[in-house]
Formats: sequence, C-alpha cells, structure tokens
Amino acid sequence: MENKKIRRILPLCLSAVIAAGATSVVDHITLKGDVPAYAGMFGDVNGDGVVNASDAAVILQFAAWSGAGNDGDLAYYLAQRGIAQPTEPETVIPTEEVTEPPTEELTEPPTDPAEEVSDLYAALSAEWERTGDTSVIDLSKPLPNNPCAVVHKGKIYFRLTEYGMETTTIYAYDIATKELSSISLEGSSYNDKVLFSQEGYFYYKHSGGSLTKYDLEGNQLGSTGTLESYVISDTGYIFSSATYCTPDLEEKSFPDCVVKDSHGLDNTINMIICGLAYGSKCITYGNDKVTGKNSYYQFDASTGEWTLMPDSPLNKIGTGTTKSIGRYRIIYHDSSSYVYDTESDTMLAEKLPGDFGQTYFGGTSNIIMNVTIGEGCVFRRMKPLDGKNVFDRDNAVVICTDSSTSGSFLPLDDTYYLYTDAAGIFLRTYEKGAEGEELVYRFEQ
Repeated sequence: MENKKIRRILPLCLSAVIAAGATSVVDHITLKGDVPAYAGMFGDVNGDGVVNASDAAVILQFAAWSGAGNDGDLAYYLAQRGIAQPTEPETVIPTEEVTEPPTEELTEPPTDPAEEVSDLYAALSAEWERTGDTSVIDLSKPLPNNPCAVVHKGKIYFRLTEYGMETTTIYAYDIATKELSSISLEGSSYNDKVLFSQEGYFYYKHSGGSLTKYDLEGNQLGSTGTLESYVISDTGYIFSSATYCTPDLEEKSFPDCVVKDSHGLDNTINMIICGLAYGSKCITYGNDKVTGKNSYYQFDASTGEWTLMPDSPLNKIGTGTTKSIGRYRIIYHDSSSYVYDTESDTMLAEKLPGDFGQTYFGGTSNIIMNVTIGEGCVFRRMKPLDGKNVFDRDNAVVICTDSSTSGSFLPLDDTYYLYTDAAGIFLRTYEKGAEGEELVYRFEQ
C-alpha cells in the first residue's frame, strides 16, 4: 500500500519540479531503454500548442505509468487520457536560396566599319586566295649581284648572273628553315634565259630557240624543238606560232584556223602571233585574207577547236600581260594597266596605273615603293583612283621606312621584300624593315 502511494505522488512531485523551471535532465527518471527525458525532447506532447516543461511532465507521468507495470506505448497512454496523439512535425530542411548571378547583357565589341572594297579588288583578292600568282616569271637579269626572285610555296627562288659563269645556278631559300640550297641546270650558260612557272617548273631557253623543262630539284624533264614567239600557260601548255606542246612536251601542229565568212564560206586565217595563254587555251592574233581584217582567235588544245573573238576588248589593247592571277590577266597598254577576265572575255578594269601588275600582291591594295637617293625607301599601301591612271596618294598608308641607302629593293609579296647590296642578299619584312633581317646569300669578298 505504501509503494502505491509513492507511485502516485512521484509524478506530481516531478511535475512540480519541472514546472518550477527544470528544463534539463531530470535526475534518476528515465524512459525505457535508459533514455533520459528532456523538456521539449518530444515536442508538443500534450497538444497545447507550445513546447515547454509541461510536455516533459507528461513524459515523466508516462514513465511512472509504465513503471507501475502497465503495458502500452506513449501513443496508447496519451489516447487513454484523451490527449490527442502527437504527430511528428514536418521537418523542413532549410535550403539555401539560390539566386542566379546577374547576367551581363552580351554586346558585340565595337568593330571598325567594314572596308569598302571595289569590285576590282574583291575579284582579284578572291582569285589570289584561290590560285596565288600564276605568272611565268623571267629569272634572268643582265647585271651581276642583282637577283630577280620569286616566292613559291614558302621558298624564294632566285638566279645570280655573274660574268664568266659556265652554268646557270638557281638558289632556293626556305623561309621557315632558313636553309639555302642550289639547283644547277645542266648545259645552261650565263647568256641564256630561265623562266619560272608557278606550277613548279623551270624552263631553260637555249639560244637556238628550244626549251628544256626542269623540276624544282633540277631534274631534266624533256626538251622542245625550236620555238618562235611562244607563250607558256599556267598549266604547262607551250604555244608557238606554228606548233604547240602539251605539258609533257609532246609537240603538235595547230589545225587550220577556219572560220565562216558572211556567205557561209570557209576562210583560213593566217596566224601572226600567240599572245596570251591560260589552261589549255591560247589567244592568237590573225588576219582574215578575204576581208583583210585582223582579229583575235582562241584555240583550245583540249578540243582542237578555234573560236573567233571579233568583239573582244583585246582588239583595242593587245595581250601584253604583266601578271597572271588565275583567270585574270593584268595587261599593260599605252602607259596604263587593264584587268582582263579570260573566262568571260571582258575587262574587269581599265586605265589603272601602269605598274599595277608589278605592285599587286593580293588583298585590297597595292604596295608601292618610293626610293630616294641618300634617304632609302618608303613602302606604302595604295589604291588607284577609279578610272584614273594615278594612285590615291592622299590616303596612302606607310607600312615601312627603310633607311638603307647603298643597295636595291625588291618587293616579293605582301609580307617580304629583298634588300641587296655589296655584302649580300637579305630578307626583310614590311613590319620590321632592316631590323631583324635574315641573310639569304653572302657575296664572295
């Protein structure tokens, strides 16, 4: 009987203790499993809307009830006393508020206004990108220590003509490796001419009128018979006044150039000279014996056919080509230059500066050099005024000032030029001028 009283009084005493502020561990009172009871450990146990010491008191009362031998868990105990079964509060895991970084409004960087490119430069620069310089260039020069040079696939090819030489030597300077090599053309001599084709061949012209073809290693590929007034196309056809040669030097005779007159009768044209060649085609100047008129005629070696060109602009200016760029020919006539389109038989431009061909190296301008005795050379980028035989010097851009005064200058392309004096041949750039020059060839002292 005494023990029962103690059991009834104990929960009340403990409740009073907790109500008085005991919010930490209650000594010697444990739940099943020896788990100590804390105020607020189980949340709002008595359902009064707050979590405080009274909730811990309910837990202790449950502990005393359970210790008196009653069966049931806390939920059962609370239900028996009309206390709503506590529900586990929803656990809300705080999440970091993710804020998107402010996005910068992307704006295009300011660009220079687009360059106005004329139809002439648009066409020439596009063809230059496709084919480069396709001219056949004469590497012969009459003076010693004064080279004529050409750039081909990263190498500079040049010939030095020195008196007393029994053979012709071609030098090749590799811009990337800085190495100089030489090519001897067998049987050639100082007085003979050497032509360089951008297709990658040398043509040695003998004094008797024949040509010997070499590759870039100096290997002889064959020879032609005697040729007169010949021209070489960018694909290796050689056209003369009476015969022509295929790229493998097979010699053939021209078929008769026969055209119809106004009566439908055949007229045979007397060919006078071969003036311009491109691909497998050649343009010749001939005379119609019936009408007495001279005109241009085109021959295609791949088909063997002739075509009359009575309205060709070449009838006014001739075929004096100074530079070939793929389908285009820059022709010099009467102190002016003209750009002729071989595919459409039309003029792309007329009355350009006379030295237009020698000063164009691709892009949308020409590189002009002005040499002043005792002061050196100034290189400028210029454009010709439309329809006028002058350059637009007011808008010229200086790209290099070279103060060297004892030698000569030779522009090679849009990047490099050669400087030659008594010491040797030097490669320079428009960007640096004489600074950082490279020795290409050292003359014997």
